[in-house]
Order: sequence, then C-alpha cells, then structure tokens
Amino acid sequence: MEGLLKIKGLNIGLRGQDLGERPSIVQDLHLEISKAESVCLVGESGCGKSITALSIMGLLPKGLRIWSGKIL
Repeated sequence: MEGLLKIKGLNIGLRGQDLGERPSIVQDLHLEISKAESVCLVGESGCGKSITALSIMGLLPKGLRIWSGKIL
C-alpha cells in the first residue's frame, strides 16, 4: 500500500531553549498512515495531540519548533 503520511522521530519543543534543557511537548513520534487507513489520535488532555496535528499541517504556534525528526 502507498504511504500517505510518514513521521519519523518527531520532537517538538519550545523555541529558545538549549537542547539539554528543553521540555519536550512531543517526543520521538513515529507514525505511518497508508491511503486506505483511518487514524484517530487519542490521549489525555495536554499530551500533544493538537500540537502533532498542527505540526503536520505546518501551523505550529510561534513559541514552538520542531527540534528533530521528519514529516514526509
């Protein structure tokens, strides 16, 4: 099946923090979605669901940045 979305090792945190001190909002996310699949992100309040969705769309708030990983 052809891949629709692939995320490898995504880490999102606050801008301006040193790599050693930065609090991770999303840490080491790996995800692969094929064309025929439906996906639902489920988790507790504040666990990073909305930030993950915003990063996929390229709409992260100004205070956040992708530290590492790839969205393909």
